[in-house]
Amino acid sequence: MYEYVADSDPAEGRRRVYRMNRVEIERHGRWRSFSQTLAVVVALFVLQYPINEAATGDWTAVGPVSSGTSARLGLLVDLAMIVSYLTLAWRALELTLAWKRQTPLRFIVYVALGLVVLGAVLDLAENVVLWRETTAGWQGDLVVAWSLPMRWLVVTGLAALLLVAVFAWWRWGRRPPAPETVPEHMSQPGRVICCSGGGVRSASFCLGGLQELTDKGLYDDTEFVIGVSGGGYIAAAYHTVRWHSGTTEEDAKWGELDPTAFAPDTPEVQRLRRNSRYLLDSGASALQGLLSLLFGVVINLVLLTAALCAAAWLLGWYLVASGGLSGWDTESAASLDFPHAPWDGVLLVWLVPAAGVVVFVFEKLLDKYWAAPFEGRMWLRRRSRELVTWGSLLVVLLLGTPVLLASMHNFAAGSGSSLANLLHVLGFVPDAVCLDRLTDGRTACGVTPADPLTQKQAAGAAGGSASVVGLSTGGAAAVVAAVLAVIKSAGSALGGDTSSPKGGSRLGGLLTAVWSKVKTIALPWAAAILVASVLVVVLLRWTAGLAAAPERLTSWNIVLTYLGAVIGIRLLIDANRTSLHHFYRERLSFAFIVRRTRKGAGPLPYKEALRFSESRPPHRKGPRLVACAVANINDPGLVPAGRGCAPFVFDDARIGLTDQQLPSGAAMTRSQLFEFTADRRFRDATIPAAMAMSGAAVSPLAGRHNARLNPYRLVLALANARLGVWLPNPLWIDDLATVRRLVRTREEHETLRAWTVLSAGERGRLVTHYLNRADQAWLWDLLPEASARPPGWERPDAGSGRLRVLGYRCASAVVSAQSKPGPGRLLSEAVGRTSVYDRRLYITDGGHYDNLGLVEALRRRPKEIFVLDASADPEDTFETLGHAIATARMDLGCEVTFDPRSMRRLKAERSTAAWGNGRYTFADGTEGVIRMVKVIMVEGLPWDVEAYSASHPTFPRTGTGDQLYDEFDLEAYRVLGREATRTLIANPPAERAQPPRGLRFALRKAMS
Repeated sequence: MYEYVADSDPAEGRRRVYRMNRVEIERHGRWRSFSQTLAVVVALFVLQYPINEAATGDWTAVGPVSSGTSARLGLLVDLAMIVSYLTLAWRALELTLAWKRQTPLRFIVYVALGLVVLGAVLDLAENVVLWRETTAGWQGDLVVAWSLPMRWLVVTGLAALLLVAVFAWWRWGRRPPAPETVPEHMSQPGRVICCSGGGVRSASFCLGGLQELTDKGLYDDTEFVIGVSGGGYIAAAYHTVRWHSGTTEEDAKWGELDPTAFAPDTPEVQRLRRNSRYLLDSGASALQGLLSLLFGVVINLVLLTAALCAAAWLLGWYLVASGGLSGWDTESAASLDFPHAPWDGVLLVWLVPAAGVVVFVFEKLLDKYWAAPFEGRMWLRRRSRELVTWGSLLVVLLLGTPVLLASMHNFAAGSGSSLANLLHVLGFVPDAVCLDRLTDGRTACGVTPADPLTQKQAAGAAGGSASVVGLSTGGAAAVVAAVLAVIKSAGSALGGDTSSPKGGSRLGGLLTAVWSKVKTIALPWAAAILVASVLVVVLLRWTAGLAAAPERLTSWNIVLTYLGAVIGIRLLIDANRTSLHHFYRERLSFAFIVRRTRKGAGPLPYKEALRFSESRPPHRKGPRLVACAVANINDPGLVPAGRGCAPFVFDDARIGLTDQQLPSGAAMTRSQLFEFTADRRFRDATIPAAMAMSGAAVSPLAGRHNARLNPYRLVLALANARLGVWLPNPLWIDDLATVRRLVRTREEHETLRAWTVLSAGERGRLVTHYLNRADQAWLWDLLPEASARPPGWERPDAGSGRLRVLGYRCASAVVSAQSKPGPGRLLSEAVGRTSVYDRRLYITDGGHYDNLGLVEALRRRPKEIFVLDASADPEDTFETLGHAIATARMDLGCEVTFDPRSMRRLKAERSTAAWGNGRYTFADGTEGVIRMVKVIMVEGLPWDVEAYSASHPTFPRTGTGDQLYDEFDLEAYRVLGREATRTLIANPPAERAQPPRGLRFALRKAMS
């Protein structure tokens, strides 16, 4: 799976870096997407088979389930089947065209896709007709005469697509890997400024540092400013106020500002002081945040409830129709006692995980007697793992569910324990069974004959009363009381009885000793275990309710309501819209993204797309903006153990991944093309969006902090504590296909901008392999005469094709809307399953990789790096700096020499310095200076900072959770950053002694 190619030549003076093969990454990712969809289609087909057999009478239904009920359930499963095989057809088309865009098989693929779509339309029409015909007393066949050709259309089309897709995947693997595209070599930048993460604390500290650097003329002479999380707030604010400010109300681009941007007495600083509590600055914003949170929670609950309802409905139908659970209204329920032969096959489901074990043993024997290829062995291991995992789940659902329900029913019916009472009030045993036993004077449902209430309850039962104390199946109060009783009983068991002569104290003491050892491990998982337990109980309770009252299986209004809700959510809402990202982004934009006019400073219109591709300043107008985030990936062997992420960077040239193992040219897409792919209205990859993603610390996935978040991931996802964003994977983006979309939808301005960034070879491939005659003619007329055109390209004669363009626009809008992340991405966040091979990546806080931005600065190899570090490290540890130095060495092969011990406080009351100088060196001899300031209290600070420190014990390491700063909080950190940076500038690094030129050459040669 992991093939590597070299993207540089040591003869050019650069060390050879081995990166993953870009072709293999895309091939593996597209095949995995195709095969997963195929597995869903097969699973739905297997699920549909027994339902349809019971509907047509071929399998005898034991319980009171009519053929009409089974038929309608089968039609609902068939609706999911239609969606699945349409998705499979689209995946096959993607796989084929990604392999080779100009191929004789393309016509076959398009024809087969048309057959599948036509068959799906007829299939849907057939389902509508059958739904109206299948009533309770219906007896017939699930086929409409006029729709018989539909099955042949679908089967023929899918078969053709499957064969072509498999052939394309096989041929794709046999094609020799193409040479990797290496980005053009940049000259060594002069200076880079890094603004670290840390929320508003960092924004305030970095504001003071940037003010001092601007005052000394260093900011305007900088080539890049790199922002991470809170430091990115103020870095983006500095950039946009210079970009969109002028002396008039109009957007004068890069106008001259006097005083300079964000100087201490400027309107934008005054406005920032008034909006430092940007998240919750008023009741209105608090209400908006609460509604955003609740909106996502409600959507999550609807989706979760719909999934549980579907699972319970299928399990309930299976238990009733097969006779897998019987005697529910008696004292002794039975399970898996199938009275008819076809249903006995369910007992053989254990063969599925057993087959996984057989495959595992076969792989071991094969390796013993034959040197099997590595890929073949890995394929067998994956199949073994899948068979065991999914087979075990089937065993639990089909065999374990009826056994567990029957066991709980029988235990609750005949026990007087508090647990039996809890099972009864939850509905796992009918009231009638409990009342019959109590009337006979027997123990039942948590009540014993010795209980003084028993006689009263029995009398109530004899008199026909249904309101027996402690026997109601409804009411939250009864459930809570039963749960408390179980907890009390469990506590007594753990505590033991010291007076018991039978050794109860020894058992209780042993349990207590064991609990004291494991509680530190178990307690963080308590919330996740509680949520999972509640979900399992709800699933079992709904399944038991349907098995006890089969007539509820005909309540189609409930099913259709949930189905309509899920379809509406998928069509109108996506996983990004339900998260808190948009609220967070809007509040950040309101507080930090401003412009200055004659009337003062005001927010830029939120609807205005501040695109990175348009943000590059003119020459000598200041630095370029870079925003650092991470893409959460957990592929084994791809990222170092415990890292869980790869760096993800936004700038005006390229957007994408910068991990050293990933293809350097393919992992980062040209910014204007990535922005259009993310959202055709240019909303999802803008500067405010990148600010919010770079500061998305509260998320179920958090890169290097994933191990700490594992116990809380499920709870965070369900509670909608989600600031991360799903963005397109740049490894899946075909730049030329993106330009083709622009041409076909006649986006004139964007097409011209995209054409200018394409190379001559790419322009030729675009015209030859991607565009039809009408598109070529339109593009020829659009381009000015002076534009470089591919050699030999002549304008073809073609009609206007207005109807075709309208169709392309409609199709592009639909595809763009429906390609947004769906509910499945929420599940990926909850379970932590993300991969670099997926078509979308989950982007979160850049501090989850490097909170300083130093590694990204070193990747650009500048001559001088200024680091404004507002990280809240524990006193004297400089942990964040240590992580950045180690990461630079591991990822870049860069040695950083920086000793922060001069900034350590040790036993003194204050540190002697809040600044330090260091150096970095690459193996090829590239070197530069690192100059850093740290949020540290030193002597000689202005008295207002001293007074603030005296009344705020946590200063200057206020927790990142505190984002509600007032004017004094902001000013204290701003002045601290200003004073530290002023001292750093006044103490330049000492000149490094240079060896003689001949010796320098020998040393550089030896290092490379």
